[in-house]
Amino acid sequence: MDFSHIFLLFFLFILPTLSTAQSCSISKCMKDNFGIRFPFRIPELQPARCGYPGFNLACNDVGVSTLNLSSSEQFLVRNIDYVAQQIQLYDPDVCLPKRLLLQGFNFDLSNSPFLLPFSKNFTFLSCQPQFATSRFPVLSCLSNSTSSVVATSSMSYVRSMSKSNSCRIMANLTVPVAYPDEANQFLTDHYGDLLLTWNSPACSICETEGRLCGFKSNSGLGIACFNKYSTGQNFTLCCYFLSSCSSLNSSSSEMDENALFEENVTT
Repeated sequence: MDFSHIFLLFFLFILPTLSTAQSCSISKCMKDNFGIRFPFRIPELQPARCGYPGFNLACNDVGVSTLNLSSSEQFLVRNIDYVAQQIQLYDPDVCLPKRLLLQGFNFDLSNSPFLLPFSKNFTFLSCQPQFATSRFPVLSCLSNSTSSVVATSSMSYVRSMSKSNSCRIMANLTVPVAYPDEANQFLTDHYGDLLLTWNSPACSICETEGRLCGFKSNSGLGIACFNKYSTGQNFTLCCYFLSSCSSLNSSSSEMDENALFEENVTT
């Protein structure tokens, strides 16, 4: 066996490890306007090595992607920012304040890869409608004809409202917010999204460069950036060193990047 054949076998054996990320398709739930790719994956559509542990998503009955933060905490996914490494979630009942209040914001993130970037302390008060409605932003999804619920971060408001005998304190909670805003002292009906980030895997540099992020081999959790090569271009890399690869390259070079990243769409 001459040197060229040994070199050819070497490249053929390492080729699968080079194309781990490149062989993964982008999937999508029917109603979403974003693609699902590494580190996220839909297990029914994408192999295990196309996603990072803890980043599994699913499509619900109406074709919207969902994320389970724990066994009892399912959220709908509004958007994924792969460069900023942020995922934007919202409550299926469109009343995140109610979910926070009823569960005391006991979201268990300890077993997930996600983090809360910002949070703020709020006091929830139940007030007489005639007192609160004309003075403060009321959380309508928590209120009814006999009680108007207000949530404020201002302790001076809390003291004055609780002393009026028109309001009672329901709970003090640490509430996730999209960004620090000391000027905004009340939660409103427009508050509805939960923004989470992740530090690992650190794929933002790959995304910024317009490259693929994925596992660098078929085992382990090490990641790397990959060019958006087609299979034919991977063989071209081999042929750069070996003229005997020309037959392999000619048979595979017809595959293009669009075919490689053809989307899987599911409801």
